[in-house]
Order: sequence, then C-alpha cells, then structure tokens
Amino acid sequence: MEGEAGGSSSVSSSPCSSCGGADGNGGGGVVEYLIGVIEKAGSYGGYRKTQRKECLNLARTLKLLVPLLEEIREARRAADSPAGDGLDAALVRLRQAVVAANKLLKQCHCGSKIYLVR
Repeated sequence: MEGEAGGSSSVSSSPCSSCGGADGNGGGGVVEYLIGVIEKAGSYGGYRKTQRKECLNLARTLKLLVPLLEEIREARRAADSPAGDGLDAALVRLRQAVVAANKLLKQCHCGSKIYLVR
C-alpha cells in the first residue's frame, strides 16, 4: 500500500502547501513507516469547519499509537530478532488502517470544498 511518510512537520498558512506528492517508504521497517505516517498525519492542520472536530480527534487518536509503536521497536531491537508472524500480520493491518486515516486527513486538509459535500 502506498502512503505518506517523512517530509517536514511544519504547517504553513496555505492549506495545500504541505500536500505535495506521495513520499516513499524510507526503507525502514513497518514500525518506522507507521511512526512516519502518523507524524505526517499529525502535521496537517487547518481543517474545514465542518470536519475540524472529527479530524482533530482522529489525529489525536493516531498520535496515541506512537508510544506503543516505539515500545514494539525497542522490544524488537532488544530481542535482536523480529517477532512472530502474528505481530507482523497485525502491524500490516494496522498499517492499512493508518494509511487510510492519513489519506482521509489529507483529503480534509487539502481537498476541495465541493468534493467534501458529496
């Protein structure tokens, strides 16, 4: 799945200045990718008035995952080996959900007002 990762976390006054092209996965593992996508999603701001509360709640909820992901990353480093298939499968499903949430937040941040009415 493609998603957003990396990039600057500053938000400018122009609503679409941070909505450039898709950045690739920097070659790290799934956990690092997830943390990057969550940081990118948290950098969006200036949502439309009709979606502001929901978007801010979604961004806040995504940010709550970061400490858990950091613990998983540290546990994997300490064990010096990747965890079992169960964790990997769960991380892949989590990645799909986080990427979808990021796309939604980006659309609410950069999207057309007319498109949001549909």
